[in-house]
Amino acid sequence: MKKHFTLVLTACCFFFSLALFAQKPKIGIRVGSNYTNFIGENAKELNLENIWGGHGGLNITLPVYKNNISLKSDIIYSTKGAASANDSLKINLGYLDVPLLGQITAGPFYLEAGPQMSFLVNDTFKDKSGKTNAETMLNSFRRTSLCFALGAGTYIPVLGLTLGIRYNGDFSNLVNNLEDKAFRNSLFMFTTSFTLPTKTF
Repeated sequence: MKKHFTLVLTACCFFFSLALFAQKPKIGIRVGSNYTNFIGENAKELNLENIWGGHGGLNITLPVYKNNISLKSDIIYSTKGAASANDSLKINLGYLDVPLLGQITAGPFYLEAGPQMSFLVNDTFKDKSGKTNAETMLNSFRRTSLCFALGAGTYIPVLGLTLGIRYNGDFSNLVNNLEDKAFRNSLFMFTTSFTLPTKTF
């Protein structure tokens, strides 16, 4: 996992370095909601349901070929988790997500895909009695996860707005001591991004 972290971090640093010297990098503010759950054999046994969360942060898009092919990255705080059907169990996880995506644009529409590193920065576990921060479970959560992202959306140039949907999934287990991808994050992100005027920079 350290190798994955180093690789993605190096790629992101290289990407942001290029953006500083690019003629027209697009920098924006991104906010939205998450529809999130856990997947895998162990997650199925708990019979967990989706919960709503949110995300917010910055994004930068670097045109590679005209305005049709671009590289894109975000630095966003994103909440993930799940709950049992009767709300007797609820897990909320807060991540710092750093994706590195390739983006293809056709007219006002785009498709994007690429790897992502997610860093667990806070977590909350609640059972029916209202107890929080259950160390027995939370201390076993993986603090760094290798993920993938697939998305699509549309850009409204007049308003400087981008409306999109993105799926995030984990390659690695959420819990350290489980095998066979038995417990992983899975979520849909519904997002709005506002591109800052270029003259601001």
